[in-house]
Amino acid sequence: MWEKELIRKDFKTIKNDARRVCEKMKCALCGGESKQQIITYEARWGKKLYSFKDVPALICESCGDISFSHQVMKEIDRIIKHHEKPEGYEKVPVFSLQKFLSHKTAP
Repeated sequence: MWEKELIRKDFKTIKNDARRVCEKMKCALCGGESKQQIITYEARWGKKLYSFKDVPALICESCGDISFSHQVMKEIDRIIKHHEKPEGYEKVPVFSLQKFLSHKTAP
């Protein structure tokens, strides 16, 4: 039980740190204004796909670039490397775009 409380507390700390440090920053790519948002982030590790909900991130309002604090990325890496138990699983459809493009004819 204490582990869940610790995880919640750590998440609140990460979220608050990200909000304090990154509430409004300039985008490293285009110089536009980035704002804090909570997003779902998907990461590939080898052949596996991981989905993380409730991730604090900075999103550039001009170009859409997404960036994360060092602490957030470190926690995502830790979760993957230590094979933490996920909250659930989702099936993801996979498409080959080549199949669809080859059926298209040039105008």
